[in-house]
Amino acid sequence: MELCPKCKQHYKGLQYPTCIECLPEDKRKAALESIQFGKEWHEMHKRLGID
Repeated sequence: MELCPKCKQHYKGLQYPTCIECLPEDKRKAALESIQFGKEWHEMHKRLGID
């Protein structure tokens, strides 16, 4: 991870141009929903013992 070149406050993955906070509203919302979805699946797998 590296510091976001736009805001210089948050970190971003090397493959992305900016951090999530600096994305336009629609893209930020989609990214946060995707992260939440992944967390929910991970938690479900953990509860089922298949993680």
